[in-house]
Amino acid sequence: MKYYRIVESTNIEEVGKFPQRGKMYSELPINNKKHLFTHPVFTRLSADIYIPRFKLRNEAKMTDMLSPAIENDFIISNTLKSILQEEAGQDYQFIPIEIYDGSKKMEYYLLRPVELQPDYIDFEKTEILIIDKKTGEEKKNIKVKDKDQLTVLIKETKFPNIIQIPRPVILDSCTSNLFSLRNIYNGYACFISAQLKSKLENEKISGVQFMEL
Repeated sequence: MKYYRIVESTNIEEVGKFPQRGKMYSELPINNKKHLFTHPVFTRLSADIYIPRFKLRNEAKMTDMLSPAIENDFIISNTLKSILQEEAGQDYQFIPIEIYDGSKKMEYYLLRPVELQPDYIDFEKTEILIIDKKTGEEKKNIKVKDKDQLTVLIKETKFPNIIQIPRPVILDSCTSNLFSLRNIYNGYACFISAQLKSKLENEKISGVQFMEL
């Protein structure tokens, strides 16, 4: 199956202004243990978590995905949530967030990945690099046989070196329409199948770009 990485649109005609998300309003200090920003990425949030509010920037347009994401959590509309929820299973949470266009409150959600799927990587065909984060220099090309070896490699690699997968090859046996991986170029990545891409396009979902692997 063919897959695409989804990212926020940078098309000014579509989004009005990039990034779209502007000023944050928070009644809690960001170091409060109930605040969203104190919780590690890729962890499931409790029902009493505090989510700050955000205002749309002047000239920015309301789209089904807003930029920028909050860490690894995309900001998505209720329309996009309804489509993705059918495919998400237990791998994602959908957390309500208040986005304001002027004084008007809009219904949005955080698409939060809580389970990653390295099992979907074809490790025989996938290149894994050690990169110097300070210089961007490629230091070593490594082969691993499975997700367990990848996990060990990530834990053993110390700053300024990082592990990066520039182009993951997905197993032919993968049938999932939506999944996420980390340590991909530019960090975290969310992937959708060609079938789900067609559905988003047919529904005229806005604010999303599709990147071929």
